[in-house]
Parts: sequence; C-alpha cells; structure tokens
Amino acid sequence: MEIFDLYGFPGNDLRRTKTLLEQYFKFEFEERESDYFGTYISKKINKSENLSLKENYNNYEGEWLESKFEKYPLLLYVDNYMHADVLYNCANFRDLGFVHLRRSYV
Repeated sequence: MEIFDLYGFPGNDLRRTKTLLEQYFKFEFEERESDYFGTYISKKINKSENLSLKENYNNYEGEWLESKFEKYPLLLYVDNYMHADVLYNCANFRDLGFVHLRRSYV
C-alpha cells in the first residue's frame, strides 16, 4: 500500500523553505520549472518516492492547488515516502512549521 501525505507550511518563501527541508532531510532538493506549477522544489528519491514543495496559489491559472487549505501558502506533497509514518510522528518536523493536512492510501 502506498501512502500519500500532504503538509501545509505557513511561510511563502519557496527557497527559504527549501533550505529548511534540506537541513531536515539531509539531502538536496532540486528547483524545477513547470508551465502549470511555476517554480517548485522536488526530490525524487527513487522510482516511486517523491517529495514536492509547491506554492498553493497558482498565479498563472488564478486558482488554488488545494482550495481547502488556502491558509497555507506552501504545500509539501510526500508521495510514497518510505519513512512517511516517522515524518508524520516527528515533533521536530512539526516544530519547523509543517502541518499535516491529509493522508490517502492507494
């Protein structure tokens, strides 16, 4: 079973939040460009594990990626991460400001 988590972050500085994530996870994230998402941060760990930090509001489309969570300018998508439960239960990760918003199973 694959786990997909979504975390919200109250800050709106994508690059500064990238630095926080790199310090926490101890690996580097890549800055990427997308016609739909604009600039976003990503780390592909292997074929199925991926972490992506995206701005919740899409200026180009004029809409929210996750309208239920407009309170959070940045969203961290944690897709099939082997340590999803550890991350979910980690007080240090929450202390950085990340808030767990949703979990789904596939």
